[in-house]
Amino acid sequence: MTVEQEEFFEELYSKYFNKIRLYAESVIPNEERAHEVAQDTFHEAVRKIDEVIHHPNPPAWLYTTARNKARDCKRKYLRDLKRCIELNREMEEAIASPEASMDERLTCGESPGVMERTQRALTPEEFRFLKQLTLEGRGHAEVAEEWGITLWTSYKRLQRIREKLKGYFREREEEE
Repeated sequence: MTVEQEEFFEELYSKYFNKIRLYAESVIPNEERAHEVAQDTFHEAVRKIDEVIHHPNPPAWLYTTARNKARDCKRKYLRDLKRCIELNREMEEAIASPEASMDERLTCGESPGVMERTQRALTPEEFRFLKQLTLEGRGHAEVAEEWGITLWTSYKRLQRIREKLKGYFREREEEE
């Protein structure tokens, strides 16, 4: 960036960062995510500094960018939440057969059951994390605090675990 661009950006940042963050909080009622949206907005402004500096209304450019990033963030959050709920439902159904004993529910008779196969597919840490979110019915906020991670990291970790399980179960189905 040129000196002129740096000065322009610094002024824009100092005047609008908190306003953009507050705007993002109005769309996403989560301070951490809203802060990330504001940071992403200004990161985008740096990447497209020539466009922003020549825009007829740079603050409008910032708000439009923040709106789009907040919408994407909210959509992703809702999609991840839906996946988490679905995974929780599937796992609860797999082990909650009232007519089966706990051993039968976990092993499904002679062949390895869903829980046993899931445990084989994951590291002990991943399995414990998944179990807390699904079988124990704890929320991401509670689990994230216990593990000392951000809420966003909790969602990403669950997403990675789900992808790992999908691959594992897909491979097993192909083998059978």
